Amino acid sequence: MVFAKRANDTTEYPGFFELVPSGSIDKECADSSGIVDYKSKLLSEFTEETGLPRDCVKDISGFAFVLDTNDNVYDVCCKIVIDNTERDLVIQKFSSSKEYQSPIFIGIGELDDFIKLNYNSIVPTSMALVEAYIRSMNRRALLPPSITSQNGG
Repeated sequence: MVFAKRANDTTEYPGFFELVPSGSIDKECADSSGIVDYKSKLLSEFTEETGLPRDCVKDISGFAFVLDTNDNVYDVCCKIVIDNTERDLVIQKFSSSKEYQSPIFIGIGELDDFIKLNYNSIVPTSMALVEAYIRSMNRRALLPPSITSQNGG
């Protein structure tokens, strides 16, 4: 997972850690039939916020919706898989970001410690997304191997 500190001059949660990328889905994300292409929007936010090219993204898969009770909207929770060789490039590109600073890569095994240490400085929506991800991983662990492999797992 990639967390980054929000810039100190952002309007909401300045200096807080947030999962990257983050953004909103508006009516421009829908085609003429009303179907929303959230993956395209997420990919656009990813390139805008990290400075990385689209082709470094290997996969985007949705796994949950989380209700943001502050703004009364649903957040689409997605897992973005990037090429592992891009880690240094992510850190380099964040140096020119106006929205974020200090990206941190957190492995699943490090997540509990990171949350305990930074709980009061993580954007609440990011916490909800992390919790949804952990729940989705726990559900997958309970599925028989044949179902997990059928679901891309």
